[in-house]
Amino acid sequence: MKTELFTIDSSVIISMLIELQANHSDSKNFIEYVMKIKGVLIVPMIIFFETFHTLKRLGFFDVKNAHETFIQFCNYSNFKFLDLNMKFFNHFKQADCFSNLKTSDAIIASAAFLTESTLISWDRQLIKNTINAYTPTGFLNKLPEQ
Repeated sequence: MKTELFTIDSSVIISMLIELQANHSDSKNFIEYVMKIKGVLIVPMIIFFETFHTLKRLGFFDVKNAHETFIQFCNYSNFKFLDLNMKFFNHFKQADCFSNLKTSDAIIASAAFLTESTLISWDRQLIKNTINAYTPTGFLNKLPEQ
């Protein structure tokens, strides 16, 4: 059986880590599903930076043990960090189909395209302009009944 691949956006990670976020339980359910099926979460390095910066700005790291929680989450064996190196850039500059997206979103969409993975995000603009992209809820709802 082929391992399912998902490129994940910072919006999903952030809402999973912060319980007060509107989409917390849906993001958590999606991450738990991926862990259950032993899927792989592809995280372009820009997402790692965006996630850390946003969590810091929101005061997430002001809470005791939050930094350790973040590090533990990022060390899940199901995560595969994708370096943004010259090899990626050479592929990125040839992907001509993401012109309606801001640069960071185009990088994420390109990563999903290049890795032949499903993109998961809460960003409607990113989903609308990317092939094979869903919200966590949208993806889980399309699965056959178990």
